[in-house]
Amino acid sequence: MTRDEVDVELIKNSKGFWIFILILGFVFVLSMSYFFTSSIIKGSKLRTECTQSVTGEAYTYPSTGRNSSLFDQQVGARYEVDGVVYHAKGIDVVRHYPGDTVTVHYNPDNPTEAFAGNEPYHWPYVMELLCIFCGVMMIIAGIKMLRNL
Repeated sequence: MTRDEVDVELIKNSKGFWIFILILGFVFVLSMSYFFTSSIIKGSKLRTECTQSVTGEAYTYPSTGRNSSLFDQQVGARYEVDGVVYHAKGIDVVRHYPGDTVTVHYNPDNPTEAFAGNEPYHWPYVMELLCIFCGVMMIIAGIKMLRNL
């Protein structure tokens, strides 16, 4: 056996390593469950409270995330309520392009709460569900390996 193979065997047989994997799995599941449910709750809130609609115009704005580049653009909708111009950010890029006319649904009590199109924009649920699945697999692997040690 080479030294690298011995090191790998030591790690695989280490309780500390599998406890770390188990904790990491719980962190994945809990954090992604939070993002998943908060995204669903926010979308549901927007659907029920945004009862008025106006016509707006799609536009692009620079992405401001930590990992975004200078060329990352997001699509939003500019709309007007009672003479005041508002901006709804994060609309579906596939269906709307800058300059397109879009229907914007807004909350009459707070016109800053709005969404464009038929549904509120939300994170892709696939990524959240994939992370939850990976977390569950890490928990199962951690438990199984700790029982065998």
